[in-house]
Amino acid sequence: MLFKAAALALGAVALAVGALLYLATDARPHVERVVVLTPAHIERAKRIIKGQSLRHMRAGSLQSVRLRAEDVDTAANYLVGLYARGSAHVQLEDGGARFLVSAPVSPIPSRGHVNVTGRLTQTPDLPRLESLRIGRVRVPDGISNWMLERALERLRTDPRRPLPVDAVRSVRFWPRAMLVIYTWDKALPRQLGASMVGDGDIERLRPYQALLVQEARAFGRGPVSLSVLLHPMLRLAHARSTEQDPVAENRAALLVLTFHVLGERLGRVVPQAAAWPRPAWQRITLAGRSDLAKHFMVSAAIAAHADTALADAIGLYKEVEDARSGSGFSFDDLAADRAGTRFGEIATRRAAALQARLEPGLTETQILPVVADLPGGMSEAQFLERYGGVGAPAYREMIAEIERRLDELPLLR
Repeated sequence: MLFKAAALALGAVALAVGALLYLATDARPHVERVVVLTPAHIERAKRIIKGQSLRHMRAGSLQSVRLRAEDVDTAANYLVGLYARGSAHVQLEDGGARFLVSAPVSPIPSRGHVNVTGRLTQTPDLPRLESLRIGRVRVPDGISNWMLERALERLRTDPRRPLPVDAVRSVRFWPRAMLVIYTWDKALPRQLGASMVGDGDIERLRPYQALLVQEARAFGRGPVSLSVLLHPMLRLAHARSTEQDPVAENRAALLVLTFHVLGERLGRVVPQAAAWPRPAWQRITLAGRSDLAKHFMVSAAIAAHADTALADAIGLYKEVEDARSGSGFSFDDLAADRAGTRFGEIATRRAAALQARLEPGLTETQILPVVADLPGGMSEAQFLERYGGVGAPAYREMIAEIERRLDELPLLR
């Protein structure tokens, strides 16, 4: 009799859990948005940061940053895509913000998405969650705010991208803007800059830094081909991957090499690295040009640590800036950006296969097609006259040609 009662109880629990999963999931997402970061988004982010007057802030003082409604919506969609492979839409209103989030799950094969709706309501401190629904399941406010605390904790401690969310003191909402009030700390810029490197990955970087010290001593100040340094870095990643995660090893190798190529100190994002031996400066080139090596490595590192949409946007933004004042808009630079983005993506999606493939050696022609004949050095006026601007038919034709050339390289397919 006891066994039968226990079996019935377990059956009832299983049935309840199954029913809850069915009600909480849907066959289709309620919001589907591609993460598209344009040069305008990057430029807007830079203006927001510049507007903070960081040099004049006193430690412990309260500061504020005003975000437009479209800034909040774009950032929310980007973060949900980054952390949950889903999409989001946020609508600001007086005293709060309504949101809709869709993300893929697979508790029930025929119902592979979870759709979450709710409202963030303004309080004297941080916002509270109200009216949260997961599918057709209404979540009590007490539970939903407990879930919000866990989500903030994840952002705070995520080993890949920890964010200093504790600095935020309050948030104010209006239909067209959101005001974030935070406590200024001198360590805040460093924490934000280090958000791409978690505590667990810091020691992983040290062997690659040590290897670069040796390589720089062996090859001198340059010029040195990027392939000459990239090969031993990934060969070390291959050797270490017998006992370590190959994705994490590739990311570490690319990040360390990127800072070396840029001539920047790794300590800018990893404070602990300031005490490590630093490789001597080298002029590192790709196709005979140091700027192409920088384009390639920056895009590769961003793609490996974040997503290709972000890498593309930053690369494109630099070209637009160069057209306004500087070297001009160059399709050869964009080709190096795209090649680096592909390389960084492959370094994480097919980490072990890439390492094994590069073990015998690496040449420049494996990672960058011929770019010398691509138009470059155009002013903004010349670029607009010849190609009609970003997204115009002539521009798209050039981008298609770049992608075709990249497709011809087996390593970047």
